[in-house]
Amino acid sequence: MSVDRYLFIQNPSHTHWKSARLHAILLTAFTWSTSIVFMSPQLYVRIIDTLNMPNLSPMTFCIESWPNNHDRQVFGWLLLFLVYVIPVSIVVVCYANVGKMLCFYATNSESSGANNGTYIFCRKRAAQILVLLVGLFICCWLPYNIMSLLIDQWDMVGLVQFLPFALWLGHAHSAVNPLLYWATNRKFRDMVARLWRRNKWCASNERKPRPQRV
Repeated sequence: MSVDRYLFIQNPSHTHWKSARLHAILLTAFTWSTSIVFMSPQLYVRIIDTLNMPNLSPMTFCIESWPNNHDRQVFGWLLLFLVYVIPVSIVVVCYANVGKMLCFYATNSESSGANNGTYIFCRKRAAQILVLLVGLFICCWLPYNIMSLLIDQWDMVGLVQFLPFALWLGHAHSAVNPLLYWATNRKFRDMVARLWRRNKWCASNERKPRPQRV
């Protein structure tokens, strides 16, 4: 998404953006394909283990059974770079360039004496929102990746009990992101309000009894 925004702002009139639907399909297919390739080792190391407890039915769950500790550590470092370091670097670089361009346009408008305060304010606010998005992504996913690395590399098993909460924080990023858009983007709020009113109107019409033909 960050690359998509950067390319759109860099070349807004490029013919590439005229086929937005095809672009979205190709991008989705590429994302899923690369994700499957990167996580394919999990198909070979995941096994089902059964835990038998007295007076309770057996519990089955998945665990990782690596051939040796070195392979597990290598995969841990590889996963850290593939799913966190590289994505964060791409997001930071793209959003930094987008924010730089927005601030540059706003500064040029101010220096040229253009009397368009709303335009300048929107540009600067958009740059601030990008900083918030990057910071939110880093803060939400950093604890989980650090804990996973410590567990894989240095066998800090005491952190395992906190790992589900760190994973929950990472997934919470997807829930907090729309709220951030809601709080900082008036157009986003207006669009959600229109969708809400439209759905409410459709639901009320469905509940109304239809007149029967004689």
